[in-house]
Amino acid sequence: MALRIPLSWLQDYVDLEQDPVKLAEALTISGMEVESIEHLGDNWGEFCKVGEVKKVVAHPNADSLSIATVDYGTDQSLEVVTGAPNIRELEKEFPQTPPKIALALSGAKLINPYHEDHPLVRLKPSKIRGIVSEGMICSELELGLGEAHEGVLFLPDDAPVGGMLKDYLGDAVLEFDIKGGFAHLLSIYGLARETAAITRMRLKSEKLPDLSKLNLPKQPSSPAETSEVDFLKLRIENPDLCPRYSALLVRGITIGPSPFWMQQRLQRAGMRTDQQHR
Repeated sequence: MALRIPLSWLQDYVDLEQDPVKLAEALTISGMEVESIEHLGDNWGEFCKVGEVKKVVAHPNADSLSIATVDYGTDQSLEVVTGAPNIRELEKEFPQTPPKIALALSGAKLINPYHEDHPLVRLKPSKIRGIVSEGMICSELELGLGEAHEGVLFLPDDAPVGGMLKDYLGDAVLEFDIKGGFAHLLSIYGLARETAAITRMRLKSEKLPDLSKLNLPKQPSSPAETSEVDFLKLRIENPDLCPRYSALLVRGITIGPSPFWMQQRLQRAGMRTDQQHR
């Protein structure tokens, strides 16, 4: 069974100082076969940085384009032409906290989302409808971090403006081939425990949250406190085929996008997320 594990996730439980390639070799020799390593961010180099959008105005020659002024930690800002709808929304109402973005400068290698094979292409300065675009604000797909391309990727507020994007979002993803009989390796904590033993590093214990400190909604103590529509009525029509079926009523769930760190972690592990942009 193939299992993709970001190195950053393993490091939540084990302090790993080894190069990912050497670590993969050590794990494979010990029986945890690493089939491949994907290095996220290696193609970004010094040309992809964390930027901050300072201003967005409409393109004078195109209704579907915007011009974003981006600070990336130098004395001068850049003007970037973009057609991303979530940047265009900022023309109407700019937030009090300027959004952080992934800025690609001339020379950066990015994925071409419009080609079927998604090849890497080198970014060059371009004039778009009469306005010079000095860089590009990137989507997840262009960076190789996910499949979303309908808008640019907004970064968390803690992203350091001017910092190398590779230092902030770069990662190595190890793909394990878990053989039969190694069920204890079919979880991130199981892999971390084995990795700690092989590398002779301390395994950090998994801390479970203290539910008593969470502001959970009060549960009714009796059916009289809750309307009938809140209850599920179950009926087992064929007890021979299904002797037991249980249901649990859960309240206080907020529907919305998952935190950025969770989306990235799951996507790197090979799972699709229902991403909603800012």
